[in-house]
Amino acid sequence: MNRIQNVFHHFSLVRVDDTNQIVGNHIGDPIQVQWVDEQNQGRASLFVPRVDLFMRTRPVLGVAPNEGQLFEFDQQPDGSFVLSNPVGVNRLVLNNAAGPLRMEPAPPVGAPDFNKQFWRLVAPRPEFTIQNVLNGRSIAVIEDPGNPDNWNVVSANEGTPFYFLSMNMGQAKLFIEDLIEYITIDPGNQVICADNEETAQVFQLDPQANGSYVIHAVGDNINRLVLNGDQVTNEPAPPLDALDFEKQFWRLIAP
Repeated sequence: MNRIQNVFHHFSLVRVDDTNQIVGNHIGDPIQVQWVDEQNQGRASLFVPRVDLFMRTRPVLGVAPNEGQLFEFDQQPDGSFVLSNPVGVNRLVLNNAAGPLRMEPAPPVGAPDFNKQFWRLVAPRPEFTIQNVLNGRSIAVIEDPGNPDNWNVVSANEGTPFYFLSMNMGQAKLFIEDLIEYITIDPGNQVICADNEETAQVFQLDPQANGSYVIHAVGDNINRLVLNGDQVTNEPAPPLDALDFEKQFWRLIAP
């Protein structure tokens, strides 16, 4: 099973709400993509086990108890998909982060929200690793060799998966479920782990034109997470002409 994530509204995943509308939220529904053609291309039906219903496109976008209405999956060069009606020109789009989803023609090329028509199939749980644009290393949480009760926030070739506890669209707490720890900023401006959800830092993820993010504490418009060597630090942006200017940018990598 997969969750289906919008490319433009990055924290929005497809979910069937209590009124059987198809909406977007930060949790999403695990969805069975039942391929009629080859996997990851062609036609498929979309079954939502939580509500025991299939998504449908006709006569309007919604859900139904019977199989038979298919979505066309058109894979894009970046691995995302356009999900369209096989017998029409409309495709699945997300105009607002919370939805509802719509079947509409493609937005104009160059539109600010052009990517609202693209979707990714991601892991059943909305977890991501956070990869630095400058050198490809990812944020990792490792045991403090001097104190087994503490965890250090560093970088590594293989990053730690983070569960994004969404507070508002674009804002989230970064939770490591296996450790029951949160990434936070301490009073000394150090990036650390803490086990208290109530006091855990809420981060703002500001999307950039290349699909990466600047990640900073909500309310702090000066500092942001940057990668200095192996250390993840909280500091102002580097100068525009700095060779390591891109150390402040991060990609979210779905499993």
